[in-house]
Amino acid sequence: MTTILSAASLALSVSLSPETAPIQHFPSPAIEQTDNGTAQRNKQAVRQLFERVINERHFADMPKYVADEYTGPSGLKGPAAFEAAIAGLIRSFPDIRWQLLEFIAEGDKVMVKWQWEGTHQGDFQDISATGLHILHNAIAIFTLKHEKIVDGFLFNDRLGFLQQLRQLPADESQIRAKNQPGEVRFVDHFTVPAAAKKAFLERVRINRDFIKTLPGFLEDELLGHTAANGDLICFTTARWKNAEALQAAKTAVQQAYQQEGFDPAAFMQKLGIRMERGVFEPIANTAR
Repeated sequence: MTTILSAASLALSVSLSPETAPIQHFPSPAIEQTDNGTAQRNKQAVRQLFERVINERHFADMPKYVADEYTGPSGLKGPAAFEAAIAGLIRSFPDIRWQLLEFIAEGDKVMVKWQWEGTHQGDFQDISATGLHILHNAIAIFTLKHEKIVDGFLFNDRLGFLQQLRQLPADESQIRAKNQPGEVRFVDHFTVPAAAKKAFLERVRINRDFIKTLPGFLEDELLGHTAANGDLICFTTARWKNAEALQAAKTAVQQAYQQEGFDPAAFMQKLGIRMERGVFEPIANTAR
């Protein structure tokens, strides 16, 4: 919600794997002593890498700023390793641009704090395009040799990134272990004709994006398979902090429908979609 500084680190600065730390560190080769003049030249090299090569998409100039001995997390070497992750991020956020907020240069190290912003117009890893405008912050420490990057260390706001993409609740207190006391699950079962599948999934996407913004939301899931006759058999589940949060969410969804002018009953009737729904609570298995 998979990282970025090495090639993948500079680019996004985000790991979507819960098991992966939001910091990447790659072993640095032996670095010669540098004076203050070299430190300032290193700082200028990093600035030009961001402002000219990345923001202006002059990737042919990448070898001027990334050394051949640089190794990315995928095993690629040199400028190609850096460019690979940047290009992937640009495919997901075509209008992405980096704003450099702060520089510190000393010896062979350059620390840079940046914020990038862009619109999520293409699929990013396992997250479908949302159309959301994202602001993402990170701090990187680059090691340079002969004014070219040979190593990188990154710390980034992965949590904020996933929250902006609505993959996690905005309220961090709601990111908890499953099956806490009082939790409820709202489950819908749909049978969707093949011809209605595209319209149905788009509507589900809109609803899922909306409920992620509501108080008490914990997580949701979309499950389904295609039957022999081509119908989509689909379950949507939403996990809520308690029954009160679920009821408030139902009210908020209905208000959103009214403002949008959307009639869910008419929508399903027109497309021939059948639905069953229910509210469920976790049951502890106490059988002996």
